Amino acid sequence: MPKVQVSVIMAVFNGLPFVTQSIDSILAQTMPDFEFIIVNDASSDGTRAALDAYDDPRLRIVHLEKNGGQTAALNHGLKLATSPLLARQDADDISRPERLATQIQFLDEHTDHLMVGTAADLIDDSGKVTGLSEHPTSDKEVRAMFATGNNCFYHGSVMFRRQVLDEVGMYREGFRNSQDYDYWLRIAEAGKVTNLPAPPLYQYRLHAGQMTFTSYYRMKAEWKLAEKLAAIRANGEGDSEAYAAGAAELAETFADFTPTRAERRRALAELWRGKGVAYMNDGRRLPMMYCLLRAFLHEPDNPDFWRGVRNHIPGL
Repeated sequence: MPKVQVSVIMAVFNGLPFVTQSIDSILAQTMPDFEFIIVNDASSDGTRAALDAYDDPRLRIVHLEKNGGQTAALNHGLKLATSPLLARQDADDISRPERLATQIQFLDEHTDHLMVGTAADLIDDSGKVTGLSEHPTSDKEVRAMFATGNNCFYHGSVMFRRQVLDEVGMYREGFRNSQDYDYWLRIAEAGKVTNLPAPPLYQYRLHAGQMTFTSYYRMKAEWKLAEKLAAIRANGEGDSEAYAAGAAELAETFADFTPTRAERRRALAELWRGKGVAYMNDGRRLPMMYCLLRAFLHEPDNPDFWRGVRNHIPGL
């Protein structure tokens, strides 16, 4: 296959019913010069048949026989990529038609930047837009947000240069859920990173089955490990030994972890609360109230949780 301008990488596990919408959004991009590498991580829900139904020369579909998790599947896709630019796409989200072309133009014009993400619409199961989420739009602002322990990229929205693979490496497979946050921190240490401002070029779907919800507690533990490793590197030390120890501890802690119904509801409430607070900080009261209502419906009887919400809202 001749080299193309950008390789789009998707990892999917049991991606129905959203995966075809996600794929179609990439195939409908205004710039046609891309390859789309989809790694099916041993899905058992009909995803394989849905993928095999496509007949498009830009698609490179790989079916793994054993499930290894999203991080390993993403690295598998990165190893197959042939292009100077690499983009992500999540299997339940949607890219606007002009997304790839706009990001390519930005990286062509800003040669000092290694990675660029985008603003995003928030959508529900049906695809209805429920709000707008904007992240920092300068390298300086991104670094300030990282310093407060916050991610500021939608994983599926990013595009980065191939040199990242040479200078930073790939995703670290000890991170099964927060592999993106660890990766962004390491990429930012190698060069500038930012997001494009609105209008949004990506649509991020909030739904009960997404990995962010079902793996919430491991995600939080991985987040802390990523920040610990970043602090070690900031002191001029290597983090390989600490990463190996942290990854081993995560594997042991979560080997047999299954969230209870109450823990699952807490995870859903926490995510909606976080979105609501973000909207509040932007002065967007209508989407704020929508998100806080969704949070309340998942966990109406936890006074500690709602004291935390109150502390974010002036005057309460």
